[in-house]
Amino acid sequence: MGCSVLYEAVENRLGSAFESYGKLVGRHPVVFIISALVICSGLGAGILFMESENDLETLYLPENSEAVLDRERVTDIFSNGAPNNYWAHTLANVPYNADVLIRAKDGKNVLSEDVLEEIEQIISKIRNFNLTKDNTNFTYNDVCGKQVRTCVIEGEMLLEKKFLKPYRKNKMTFPDWQVDDERTIDLKRFLGKAEAVNGTLQSAKMFRLLFQLAQSNATETERSRAWELGILNYLPELQTNLNLTEFAYTTSQSLNVELNRNTKKDIRNFSYSFTLMLIYATFTSSGGNCVANRGHLARAAVVAVGLSILASFGTLSLIGLKFVNIVGVMPYLVIGVGVDYSFIMMSGWAETYICQKNSIDERIGLMFRSSGISVTIAAMTDVIAFAVGGMSDFMSVRHFCIYTGVALLFCYLCHMTFFAGCLVIHARRVHANRHCVTCLKSPTPDQMRKDGASPVAVWCCSGFSPRVREEDESGCEILPRMIFTRFLLKPAVKVVVIISFMVYFGFAIWGVINLKQGLILNNLVSTDSYYQNYSDWFKNNYQTSFAVSVVFEDEMDYSQAGVSKSIEQLLSNLTEIDFVKKNETLCWLTSYKEAGRFFYNENYTPQEFVEGLQNFLRFYTPFKNDIVFNDAKDAILKSRCYVFSADVPGSSDQGKLMSDLRGTAERSPLSSFVYSPYFMYFEQYNAIIPNTVQMVGAALGAMFLITVLLMPHPLMVFLVILNLVMILTGIFGFMHYWNLTLSSITMIHLIMSVGFSVDYSVHICHGYLTSSGSNRNARTSSTIAKASSPIWNAGLSSLIGICTLALSDSYVFASFFKVMVLVIAFGILHAALLLPVVLSLIGPITTEAFVDQLPVYPKKQASKSANGLDNPVFESTKIPEEK
Repeated sequence: MGCSVLYEAVENRLGSAFESYGKLVGRHPVVFIISALVICSGLGAGILFMESENDLETLYLPENSEAVLDRERVTDIFSNGAPNNYWAHTLANVPYNADVLIRAKDGKNVLSEDVLEEIEQIISKIRNFNLTKDNTNFTYNDVCGKQVRTCVIEGEMLLEKKFLKPYRKNKMTFPDWQVDDERTIDLKRFLGKAEAVNGTLQSAKMFRLLFQLAQSNATETERSRAWELGILNYLPELQTNLNLTEFAYTTSQSLNVELNRNTKKDIRNFSYSFTLMLIYATFTSSGGNCVANRGHLARAAVVAVGLSILASFGTLSLIGLKFVNIVGVMPYLVIGVGVDYSFIMMSGWAETYICQKNSIDERIGLMFRSSGISVTIAAMTDVIAFAVGGMSDFMSVRHFCIYTGVALLFCYLCHMTFFAGCLVIHARRVHANRHCVTCLKSPTPDQMRKDGASPVAVWCCSGFSPRVREEDESGCEILPRMIFTRFLLKPAVKVVVIISFMVYFGFAIWGVINLKQGLILNNLVSTDSYYQNYSDWFKNNYQTSFAVSVVFEDEMDYSQAGVSKSIEQLLSNLTEIDFVKKNETLCWLTSYKEAGRFFYNENYTPQEFVEGLQNFLRFYTPFKNDIVFNDAKDAILKSRCYVFSADVPGSSDQGKLMSDLRGTAERSPLSSFVYSPYFMYFEQYNAIIPNTVQMVGAALGAMFLITVLLMPHPLMVFLVILNLVMILTGIFGFMHYWNLTLSSITMIHLIMSVGFSVDYSVHICHGYLTSSGSNRNARTSSTIAKASSPIWNAGLSSLIGICTLALSDSYVFASFFKVMVLVIAFGILHAALLLPVVLSLIGPITTEAFVDQLPVYPKKQASKSANGLDNPVFESTKIPEEK
């Protein structure tokens, strides 16, 4: 009983505040409407200053990760490729290049002479492709990475005599080709589906070319990026002119380009969702008659959502928060949620028709007393859930959550001002018995029939002010209440509902256990993209391998045997890790010592060691990028060696490989660390679970706090949180069944689901506490009658808001659609089925519903209200129990 008293005290204070506000809106609706229009439109002008961020790494990989910090250390220590000493494995960033996979159209051997001739033509055309930028013409030769003034086209060496001569004599070894005493090339990197007999290469189905681009300074980087974009437009044209071969291609910018192209296309589809929402809201709200019709009010709700979206984009653009492509999902989300608020408010307004003796402004106050808290809780849970997401380590998550949270805040404010003002105008029109289209006084149906009017005329022209909520509602609002109040509380149905949810929860837990993690990057582009074609060819013909640099940060005397032994031991330990190539390393120190007496002697003094190394580097130029001398060139300050990965198929394997390499380096007595530019992508696999747990946990804590503050009843708080945990478990688990992974993109959806899942549950629990009934079943039945229609219609409106995303080619939008379907479906089913059954079994019992404790107004005589309409006699604002 004490809990009920505490809840009633909080409800009474909040209800009184909302009622006073509602009366104010009721007296001055035009002021609130115009204020909302002016403020939102003014803020919306800030969209002219919008800036965007499109870089894939910046958006979808964790910020300030260890890989990011290590990259800064590597960049500070080593050069990023000297102008004439380009080696891709030495770069701190993923190499800029164009990657072309070529195969014969008839499936024949790509190493046959006629196919190789066409491959040479492809290389020549790409070399000579002319691009103009800033009034400057340049070709690949002007932007390529060079080794001794020669452009680096990896794979081109397979067209030279040193390869073709032994191959045609059936003497080419495979997979390792010993080019000379110092260099061995892994042919599997360039030849796909190769066939070999006794280690001798016979044929291959795929030929790979890598056109490497310079990136040692800002100017080179800018021109290389421009060339990449230009070649993407040229390659389709080149492909149509080939006779013997076909190719798949990509560049280092392809993912960014394709992701932005798909996202922009789907953002344009928002106009369809907006139109569908207008139609649905109008249809759902067009019950009653020509006077009571709420079609204009429904359209005002959609306009309120549009104003909030405009204001949020403008406000955040003004303060400099960059637009990111995933924010394009936000309008779809907000339009569905925003219309939910209007359904709750219209349902609350319908309850006041039994208070016909009250003035319009007093009835608006009563509507705010009953619906204001529900709308506020829904808005606060949504906004705070996204505020928590705004602290994420992923920029895409952070910016999406901020944009959406601000939009939902504006949406709440627009409903409390603009929509509320429109509701007052609607109420005045209905009270004055004016037609919804012409605004002229409308005769009642009985009057028109008495005057001999046709049925069509009666249907189109007559109307009356509703006396009970059923006369104000449409079939879409009446039907859920009729269905669920009749069958849900029967004992057999309760048993079926509980068993069904137990089975569902079991499936959900199984899905959570098997849920995969990590963002598969090629999922970010559409299925018809050229990048998907390249990805499929590469996956079926090649393996992914990359170099991992082992950086030694301290100044050491490398001439000492102990230092050399420690380095060799560390490299050996690293090659013993799973997914690292065994006994395959690249190290300047090893090569220097093996170079022989012309360069190295084991009895060298430290000074002689460095002098011999300087002489060695004149001939072995690749290692110049791996050693940093002091200014006097007589001591080595820092250096690095390399190990190489084998094929690493799964995202969890990639994350584990990175962690194992780091752990092994940390355990070495040397001051060293390991780094690969691909670690930037692997970081997400280790960061996504802690980030998701942190964000979802913080959102759950915030939801608990809000529920305690606004609905301080321990049992109800427990049921809301329990319901939320079950919904989240279902969303996590069924993501597995829908082939979704836990990534920075789906993390957004999970944070979002916390706020939305609470909304429906809170409506039911709040409705139960404010409903009448002598026992649990009676109160639950009253709750269903009050809350079922807004919940079902809100869920349907949210689904309609995102339905156009079902056909999207973009992974960002398609995954959003899938998770939102889970959020809406599980949220509605838990709130409309499970929670009422649980409340009917263990819900709190009080002798009277709190709604019956509302203050009783004294009798008043009819008078003129501020709007000039009759203000008839009324006795009480008390809302009796629904029968």
